[in-house]
Amino acid sequence: MTHYRRKFLRLCGLTGIGALAGCSGINTDESTQKSRSTSNLGGANFDFEYVQDQDQVIIQYNGGAEIVAGDLQVRSSNGLQIQWSQLGSTVAGSNDRISPDATAVLGENVLNWEEPVSGDETIRLVHTGRDAPATLGRFTPPEQSTLTSTVPQVDTPTPTEEPTATPTPELDTTAPSISAFSISNPSGQNLRTSFESDEQLADIEVTITGAASTVLTESAFSETTNGGIYSYEATYGANSDGDYTAGLTEAADMSGNDGANAESVTLSVDTTTSTTLALRHELNGDFSDSVNNITGEPASDGYAFVEDRGGTVLELSGSGMSTSGGYYSIPQDELADYLATGGPFTIAQWVKPENNEGWEMIHSAPSASINIRYGNIRLNDFADGTNQFVAEADADEYVPNNEWSHVVGTVEPGEAAELYVDGELVASDSAGEDRGFSTSDTLTQAVGYHGDDNDGSFDAHFTGRIDDVRFYSGAMQPDQIKTLYQNTSETIQTDESDAPQTISESFEDGVPDAFVQHSDHLSIVDSGYNGGQALHGSNYCGTPCHEDPMATYTPSLLEDGVQLTRLEFYWQETSGSFGAAISLHDGSGTTAAGAATDNPEWVVVDPTVSGDEKWEQMHEGEGYDRWVRTEIVLDWDARTVEYRFNDQQSGTTATETVDMHTDVETITEVQFRSYTTGNGIEGITNGSIEHWWDEFTLEV
Repeated sequence: MTHYRRKFLRLCGLTGIGALAGCSGINTDESTQKSRSTSNLGGANFDFEYVQDQDQVIIQYNGGAEIVAGDLQVRSSNGLQIQWSQLGSTVAGSNDRISPDATAVLGENVLNWEEPVSGDETIRLVHTGRDAPATLGRFTPPEQSTLTSTVPQVDTPTPTEEPTATPTPELDTTAPSISAFSISNPSGQNLRTSFESDEQLADIEVTITGAASTVLTESAFSETTNGGIYSYEATYGANSDGDYTAGLTEAADMSGNDGANAESVTLSVDTTTSTTLALRHELNGDFSDSVNNITGEPASDGYAFVEDRGGTVLELSGSGMSTSGGYYSIPQDELADYLATGGPFTIAQWVKPENNEGWEMIHSAPSASINIRYGNIRLNDFADGTNQFVAEADADEYVPNNEWSHVVGTVEPGEAAELYVDGELVASDSAGEDRGFSTSDTLTQAVGYHGDDNDGSFDAHFTGRIDDVRFYSGAMQPDQIKTLYQNTSETIQTDESDAPQTISESFEDGVPDAFVQHSDHLSIVDSGYNGGQALHGSNYCGTPCHEDPMATYTPSLLEDGVQLTRLEFYWQETSGSFGAAISLHDGSGTTAAGAATDNPEWVVVDPTVSGDEKWEQMHEGEGYDRWVRTEIVLDWDARTVEYRFNDQQSGTTATETVDMHTDVETITEVQFRSYTTGNGIEGITNGSIEHWWDEFTLEV
């Protein structure tokens, strides 16, 4: 007796085979099998029937709720998804309510479905008419079983048939085994709860209490399976720091057996230690701040703006230990509006020294100073006129003369002061509890200068060039510093004409100038791949939407059309998202390449195929709320496009190579789009997008 039949007996409330005749709707034919799935959405319920010899599923709606046909999606684990109203086997229009006893048929001869339903395929009914999609029914065709009887043969003229015993159905009374129940804080104030089960579950309930409270049910969880183990995962936006406790209160299988054991786990969320960019002087011909309008105040002379690093930088003609030289100061009272007094902070800038043997002041603050002193690059403090911490390393090795270096200093009071060069930690020292951010009436907050405003006895200047000066609240983490170095190093010019040109964008400074939004449903949020900021697309629409690109990206690198060799980016989505895509186009609008997610399948473009069919699934995907690294590599000599996907949580990888479009010679534009099966990148119909992009890199 199959697990499927046991489930049906439970639904009908029967305990023996003799009661089958009283269970309405049961079909005992061996070529069909049937089950019922119920939902808590107003009591709506459905019958599912699998017709084995025709590879079809018949769905019957039995009532229990008022459901508009355009709000109900039928989704297959093989990637198909369609509105109930769009199926050729239904009669209700998109604005009509589905009447009780209405049916829908899925199969290869059904208009708008046109694929057979295999025995290992899962069908879901998803209601999309609310803020978040809700699963109303789920059905997987069971393993087939046939009950047989044997008639013994006897050597007599009139053989007598002996009746066989009718098998008694085996009831499933074993509770699922639950393991690895956990809660985590993947980013910001988001909570992620997950666990594993040795059976597929029909009902789930996780209660979260503490600084905020909620109850997560089955519709909030994504489900993946591997080797007979089912993994469940859900994310909750708590929107509050504090302590949280998650308890698994229900984990019931298809027969109603509950494996929850009242297990609970706890977690503390503290986002106060996150870093926020408080000031950025790009030094593109002036001292303006692109973040909070904290404008620098230059000295009367001794400075100039010159061309370097592919743009404009600040050149200072100081003279070491002297009372004269170029510099600019930063208004301390304005900066203090964005940093907590006594709190952690980070200073960062690009420097190109001319004399790393003297005393050269790069960035001086009452809280800390970054300077070169007699052959060492240093991070030290002047909060009370003494050096409580000094982190230093050899200047010749780390900041050689006439070369650009990225120098970062972080201070975490009560922990450490750390000095980084070109993304790597080169020195550190302990920092006292009282060594956080501070202001001073006598010490100047300045770039290229340190001076005691009382008598000038500690005056020191910088000789060389400085670019991209930043001040952060919070001590940046090593991976953030490495990313900042990598993302701001592409403007350094090289003498090698054949060296790759690269543009990187991590959205740390908001939307880049070359990024044009065509939708108001895109925003910059604090939930990026490395804990910083990311581009977030979020919207629900009940009619066709996102028909145009949500945004286009046309940096100067692509302005005249180039043979782009690589595009790399990271993305993640929730289980409620329909899908999103990034595509590359030439000047005529031809799609040269593209990669998408179809909730959660990985989808790529075969440029040699026309129409929406050029978007094809290359992998079933690993799940939701996880970052996936995607690369598109274009080989113009071989005329091929290679796609590479790497799930950052599971480590799963997938690659595929296709031929390049014969008419495409250059790339001029990158498009950010929604995506869904059937409509391709032409938009989502009656659905939602909940998608993040980050760490975007273009290379020529």
